[in-house]
Amino acid sequence: MAQGVRSDKTGMSIVEAPASGQRITPSAHPVAAFLGRTISGPLHQPVSVSGYAAFERMFGGAPDGHGLGTTLQQFFEHGGKRAVVVRLANDARCGYLDVPCEVGSLRLMTVNPGSAERLRASIDYDGIQQPDSFNLTVQRLDISGRHILDQELYSGVSVDAASRHFIGRALEHSQLVQLSGDSENQTLSRPTEMRAGITTVAIGYVGMRAHGDDGRALSDYDLVGSDRKSTGMFALETIPHFDFLYAAHEIGQSGPGAAFVVAAEMYCQRRNALLVIDPPTQCDDVAALVGWRRRQQHAGHSSLAYFPALYHRHKPSVVHSAAGALIGLLCRHDEREHVFAALADDTRQNSAALHRDWLPCVDVDAEDALQLLRLGVNPLVTGQQRRLLFPGLVTCANLGDRNAGSLTLQRLTKFILRQIDFGTRWALLAPQQAETWHQIEVQVQRFMAELASAGAFKVAPGQPGWWVRCDALTNGDSEQSTSAFRLLLGFHPRAIAAPVMYSISQHHNGASVVRTALHSDSH
Repeated sequence: MAQGVRSDKTGMSIVEAPASGQRITPSAHPVAAFLGRTISGPLHQPVSVSGYAAFERMFGGAPDGHGLGTTLQQFFEHGGKRAVVVRLANDARCGYLDVPCEVGSLRLMTVNPGSAERLRASIDYDGIQQPDSFNLTVQRLDISGRHILDQELYSGVSVDAASRHFIGRALEHSQLVQLSGDSENQTLSRPTEMRAGITTVAIGYVGMRAHGDDGRALSDYDLVGSDRKSTGMFALETIPHFDFLYAAHEIGQSGPGAAFVVAAEMYCQRRNALLVIDPPTQCDDVAALVGWRRRQQHAGHSSLAYFPALYHRHKPSVVHSAAGALIGLLCRHDEREHVFAALADDTRQNSAALHRDWLPCVDVDAEDALQLLRLGVNPLVTGQQRRLLFPGLVTCANLGDRNAGSLTLQRLTKFILRQIDFGTRWALLAPQQAETWHQIEVQVQRFMAELASAGAFKVAPGQPGWWVRCDALTNGDSEQSTSAFRLLLGFHPRAIAAPVMYSISQHHNGASVVRTALHSDSH
């Protein structure tokens, strides 16, 4: 792998990229990103989880009445494999533990807030020569208290504020605890070495003195966060890619508002991903949903809406989002097939069928389904075997543009642009000369040819269904100082009436993509 330097508002970071001319893989390994509240775990950090048990171990689950836990269950139940969870909070409070000292106690605050954050600490003097020094061990446990999730060791730290080994400074970069402000502002005595009988929590350890709090419901601004501070959805800047984004909300409450939807749609467009939007809770029939869509007029091609919400067979009184199930189905489909292959509606294949325990809150007939599709909403309909089906046909853009509204087109386009962006980053460190541009052109041609062989494009006699041309930027180009090359890329998706064309410029901070008009000589 080659390394390139990518700049952002916080400085410089190292970005890995394939070596010069390395094959761009045509296969997809989809990643779904979920934002929401949990009762423990790191804040504003994307954490990969491979199953619901892993989610519970890391985050302790979601607060009562919050939809993130159910969403993750649905996702894995329906075939999703790769989830990234970003924990967010609104006025959540940290807990603390008090370490016994020769005089008083040393208060350590948890770095992460939450009612289920479980820490314990131990003090020993092994190898210590200085009378004011000690060794500190801090462990993070799962909610059951039986399994250690994380551990930090601090050897030879001191209670002397003038020492370079002062405990307050040592904990500045801890991911688990910080010295409380009260403790920092007073003269500390040495913590007591912990032996059997000193603590009643566990031999050799002291546990939580007070637990934290989960805070209030998330606002749109908590969800959006800050790109400068890498909070909210911008915490996802640290992961290479994601295919779907969903923000969970309280069960029974309306989902994220317009401020989040607009910001998240723009962010997903830049990251070549899809935003999944829940129907409003007040839309309890098709007529209400149709009225909402006509008033909303949101027609973004990077967002996906559906109707209706679901309930579980064994808890019919509770309304749930269907987002986790739909994203799980799409991810499973991409692992098995290709992003350009439409979800089959054959229940024998189960490629578009939801688990039989999930039922629609509203029955959608064929006439209603067509009306919803015209408005850019994917209907959940019941098939011949009474299994709930998600055809997966349109984005929100279908409200005004049938081509941009094709979910198949958007998913294929985002996949192609993302793969080319990552696969050609090596060119940022290569000499800016004709040989480099030729290598890029050949590399992308091979990628497109593999997709064509798999059936991604509409092929006519003498026309392969795609074309690529790579050029140097001229002196007149405003992007010349920051871009390595410009790639013209055209292709004709097999399910779309007309071909599309894009101009791609590779920058140190990522590729910029512009949809361009087709010309008669493009082929």
